[in-house]
Amino acid sequence: MKTYIVILILLIINSELFAQSLFENAGNELSDNEKKQENLNVDINGYIRGVFYIGENIADNIAEFKSLYGETALKLKADKGEFGNAFAEIRYRNGYQFGKEFSLVELREVYINAYISKFDFRVGKQIVAWGKADGFNPTNNITPNDMTVRSPNADDIRLGNFLIKSKFSINSKLNFEGIWIPRYKGSVLPLELTPLPQGITLGEPIYPDASLKNSGYAFKFNFIFPEIDGSVSYFNGYNPMPGINFGIPEMLPDSTMSISFNTIAYKQQVIGFDFSTTLNNYGLRGEIAYRNTEDDYKNKSYMPNPDLQYVLGIDRTFGDFSIIAQYVGRYVIDFRKLDEPEDTTLIIDYELKNYNRLFFGQTEKITHSVSLRPAISLFYVTLSLETFVMYNITTDELLLFPKLTYSITDALKLSVGANYYYGKENTLYDLIDKSMSSVFFELKASF
Repeated sequence: MKTYIVILILLIINSELFAQSLFENAGNELSDNEKKQENLNVDINGYIRGVFYIGENIADNIAEFKSLYGETALKLKADKGEFGNAFAEIRYRNGYQFGKEFSLVELREVYINAYISKFDFRVGKQIVAWGKADGFNPTNNITPNDMTVRSPNADDIRLGNFLIKSKFSINSKLNFEGIWIPRYKGSVLPLELTPLPQGITLGEPIYPDASLKNSGYAFKFNFIFPEIDGSVSYFNGYNPMPGINFGIPEMLPDSTMSISFNTIAYKQQVIGFDFSTTLNNYGLRGEIAYRNTEDDYKNKSYMPNPDLQYVLGIDRTFGDFSIIAQYVGRYVIDFRKLDEPEDTTLIIDYELKNYNRLFFGQTEKITHSVSLRPAISLFYVTLSLETFVMYNITTDELLLFPKLTYSITDALKLSVGANYYYGKENTLYDLIDKSMSSVFFELKASF
């Protein structure tokens, strides 16, 4: 019933939008100048790039090409001035990845905006990223990610989903957002990249259907002042990051047992707060979110425990050099230590719980991490070096993303870098290290 009420609220908020067409003519006769203003302003841009990744082969520890592809993207924006605009981005990628050839056409985003008085209204496939922190955003729960994407641009892991988004501007400093998520779309996990135990296969995802009761919604109140800006947010729906579940065991003709391994969606509620401000020459940012899952999380290992996630960061710029430093923490509510059972019949259930805790970041009751992002521009901004480092103090896991970019011209850039994962045995980064650690090369032309 709550979902229906929220949908009704969103429709009422935007009822003014249906009072007139986006491209409606106000008068009968228009001057030549007015006719020009009635025309759409169309802007087209995009890029072409070639990328390859080299890493270590899992089986025999020799160097191999992890990924080789060419990609082109076309972005189209049609602007109607004060009435609204429309945007679409389509990408085509062809090459080799994860041991096989692939060809992919992706309509990454396609939506239309309408502006009526103090209301903004957006409908279509969109990517929404909430939060002020760098690289880790606990308040960001709207659209999914593809964790298997290999790209020098970190934003390329983001996936679009069909949304109905509304914003009401109270004034220049305060506004209110509402988002309705009609249909669930889950994140892509790197499950195929890690060796599975014998007898376990990866099955189809178990996701909710397009019933109205399965839709999700979110609200956010934004404040923007000279001294500080931030937001208070709320999300209710299925988490874009699914859990992992085992199906019913099946006995094969050769008397061996087979078990399917599926991703499965679960519901959650998230209340969050974020802010950014300045103190003298330093920038300060923070983010905190409380996640509450369904009541039976204790009996369903594919659901995470409720938890509290928080980030506090500071940044500073010194001429051509900048640095962002952050502390990232997580507190798991009702945490219980997971011990390997002596009874071998319980091993599969133990492995399932362990996999989920790894992906949820809930292997310990409290975890502490730090991240750094130093960056420098040289030779009149033609050469830039940026590195993102994140170290989990509690689990002893390290993530390192260095990247060097040389601007041959304003529209032609060469980038080289690496993705490096390190983790102790039985940690998440230990599982994906050899699959995802690699060096990369990119040549990109923009137009």
